[in-house]
Amino acid sequence: MKKQESIVLRAHAKINLSLGVGAKRSDGYHEIRSLMQGVELADRLTAGYADVGTKEPGLDMYCFEHAGHSFIMAADGSRVPMGKDNLIVKGVRTLAGRLEADGKLSEEEHAVLFVLEKELPVAAGIAGGSGNAAAAMLALHALRGNPYSLRELMAIGAAVGADVPFSLFMNAAYNRKCLEGLEGLGEATTAAWVSGLGEIIEPCEARGFDVLLANPGIAVSTAEVYRGMDAMERTSGEGALFTNDMEAYTFAHYEEAKALAEAMKEHLAAEQVLMSGSGPTVAAYYPEGSEPNAEAVRAASWWKPEWQLWATRTGGGHEGLE
Repeated sequence: MKKQESIVLRAHAKINLSLGVGAKRSDGYHEIRSLMQGVELADRLTAGYADVGTKEPGLDMYCFEHAGHSFIMAADGSRVPMGKDNLIVKGVRTLAGRLEADGKLSEEEHAVLFVLEKELPVAAGIAGGSGNAAAAMLALHALRGNPYSLRELMAIGAAVGADVPFSLFMNAAYNRKCLEGLEGLGEATTAAWVSGLGEIIEPCEARGFDVLLANPGIAVSTAEVYRGMDAMERTSGEGALFTNDMEAYTFAHYEEAKALAEAMKEHLAAEQVLMSGSGPTVAAYYPEGSEPNAEAVRAASWWKPEWQLWATRTGGGHEGLE
């Protein structure tokens, strides 16, 4: 299949309309049951071939290699952790390893350059990093001629992170127009029930909401939340709609997240207010088409200046960038 020379994708965030977390398994992992949906809020990723040593003015660069092939990540390092632990780097390395093992990593004279324009907060419970990894994997996969199906790519992504398989599935749907030729693309949706360790994806119809997404301006470690939950007495959740088993730990140990959620419940006329993932981002859900006024909320006397707020929507937007 003919390879593309460059591609521009939007790396969308996700929110959890439900999140049930099972007990710790013998291998140290936790099984989940969650209804995940994409939101229109997104970062932007550009990928294409470039000369080794290429510079992007104003951006930090991280260069890495796999099997003699060169890759470059460019981003604002003040907003994005740069280096080998970045999920874009992990995702690209993982996919490149599989391509090499299958004899699909053909010789190239140029490096692949990934330029990330970051809008989403980091470590916020909305899979911003996983969405970036998913977009980078979809981009590299397209540049290499789409040798795998979407489901095969999702299986590869499971080794990168628990949210990556859904992020691949959801971002394939949002960027459908840019990913023609990807086998299985017609199945992709922006909503799914996610279970197991995040690798079991059951597509479902998206629930339409207008959403105010708020962040208290802090980061929360998902690994820490899991460890903390293991030390708590709790029942294993089943992932009922608008419940999140992670809220108890995060709100108990991050006062900023708890204060934000309580203020939103008190002052916003939303249908539901629920923390997403391990937090600290909190989502307020409104009927589709209600268009809540984010500017009025920011101007309210109860709103704190350090809090961040975005107005967005769930579902829809399946066409990618023009």
